Amino acid sequence: MRELKNKLTTGKNTKNIQRRKGKSFGYQVLGFGSGTGVDLLSVEYLVVAGGGGANPSIYGGFAAGAGGFRTSVSGATSGGGASAEPPFEAEYGTSYTVTVGAGGPSQSTIGLSYTQQGASGKGVSSVFATVTSIGGGAGTYFQDDKDVDMNDGGSGGGGPDLGPPNPPTTAGQGTPGQGFRGGFNVVLGNGGGGGAGQVGLNGSFTPGGPVSAGDGGDGVQSAINGGAGTYYAGGGGGGLWSYGNPTPAQGGGVGGLGGGGNGASSFTPTTAQAGGQNTGGGGGGSSGAPVAPYMGKAGGSGIVIVRYADTVPDASATNGTKTTIPGYKVYTFTQSGSITFNK
Repeated sequence: MRELKNKLTTGKNTKNIQRRKGKSFGYQVLGFGSGTGVDLLSVEYLVVAGGGGANPSIYGGFAAGAGGFRTSVSGATSGGGASAEPPFEAEYGTSYTVTVGAGGPSQSTIGLSYTQQGASGKGVSSVFATVTSIGGGAGTYFQDDKDVDMNDGGSGGGGPDLGPPNPPTTAGQGTPGQGFRGGFNVVLGNGGGGGAGQVGLNGSFTPGGPVSAGDGGDGVQSAINGGAGTYYAGGGGGGLWSYGNPTPAQGGGVGGLGGGGNGASSFTPTTAQAGGQNTGGGGGGSSGAPVAPYMGKAGGSGIVIVRYADTVPDASATNGTKTTIPGYKVYTFTQSGSITFNK
């Protein structure tokens, strides 16, 4: 019997074995106590929030930050350089909510206040059960003496001019364990949005030389659904504003790997791109020209993916698509729904 037990509890799926907790008077206890037992299933997850939207400005547009990125896949990396989280311990028969956050919109009106732009442009958080990833920070223009918390998010939107009196903390900040901060504006080149895997890059300017906007920070690669892996949660590229300046310039900043949208440029001219759908990518920044082709763009929607051992029966999922990879059953949500794990 001991030999048989050892065989049953070893192998490739030991990280997803069913666990059992006892309940006694409303409290869960391990290994002792009276009452009925509750079987738990270890579920690995990827939860990516909606990316922020980049709003217009007469001074050029800061790029938007990517949505927060959280994962519990063993050996993987969460956003902001954090290690993978512990798997979620699901109770059989319980329905768990899945919310897929929308990308933040880009406003078409240049006269909105800083607060209106920031509030409207933030991405929407994504949720699996008790796991929440925060929506990406908006890309907004603001005066140097303003609070910039509206640019904060899972990853932060671009920030004000680099240098005194603007320390690095005044860029849009990312959420620890989910994403990085945005980059800074330098003269006419606006900073890129932060990504889940990298800080947004600063704009650059050399007197008599080229001006360039900052690229969006790269996202993080996940192989939760098999294969070589996919990048999610890239920051948007910053926009370039010409203002009649004859200085040579490159195009807008390039969006980060993982759905970040490219920034606009009135030098080239090129238009901005929206964040990729179901990637959590941030929207590309505007060039500052008050006409539609040069406006900033919306963020990309998020995604939720969960997986568990293929020895367990199929789950009951609403709006979740089932696939299989060696050792796992995988459920992917590109829109909100729910999932119940069956015994």
